Amino acid sequence: KEYTLKVSFVGYKTFEQNFTPSQEMSENIMIQLAFAPEYLNEVQVVQEMPVMMSGDTLIYKAEAFTDGRERKLEDVIGKLPGMEIDENGEVSVQGEKVNKVLVDGKQFFDGDTKMATKNIPANAVDKIQVLKDYNEVAPMNGMRGEDNLALNIQLKADKKNILFGDLTAGLGPDTRYLSHANLFYYSPKLNLNLIADANNIGDRAFTIQDYFRFNGGLTNFTANSGTDINISNETLGFLMADKENA
Repeated sequence: KEYTLKVSFVGYKTFEQNFTPSQEMSENIMIQLAFAPEYLNEVQVVQEMPVMMSGDTLIYKAEAFTDGRERKLEDVIGKLPGMEIDENGEVSVQGEKVNKVLVDGKQFFDGDTKMATKNIPANAVDKIQVLKDYNEVAPMNGMRGEDNLALNIQLKADKKNILFGDLTAGLGPDTRYLSHANLFYYSPKLNLNLIADANNIGDRAFTIQDYFRFNGGLTNFTANSGTDINISNETLGFLMADKENA
């Protein structure tokens, strides 16, 4: 039975030799590859720049700065050159505070930076745009905002309709417990948010700052729907409850 021995390497001609093995076979095979380079007319390297300018808008390509270990948007922002984010989710670009966060051009939770940075999943982010002199009504009247910085988070094509958030639960000694749900559904036409919390360890579901951010979003909603929301002293008391009484 005859066999063919082939040896190949990039840039060299393939070596071929036929042989028939036998029990008496002891001949050494000399393999010598002939140099045969292939010359190309041109080579094109097509890659999107990690950071670019479009007018006065600074655009970051998220995947150019991430390695897959990021969980939330805040983890991505923390790796972008020129950007900083603190433990409260407040973002600054080259020392200037970001006032609003948009998702695909729409305000996310009334533009609250904390809600966006701590909840939007990192793997859903395609690009992050820094919008200078942002004004909500600028497209309608041609006006420009003053000292108003915003981020626009562009989602990946397959992440335009996503459900995301966090669920937390825990038990401890002396019947201590904690449960928290923070869920969001986002689509180009519909946004739903669910925030629920129950605990007896003094952990506040909302700080006063969170509450008024959230109420700002509800104000816009009630203005369009005609719904009225009243805040009682008991509600404020719950928000301000200390660790001993919560």
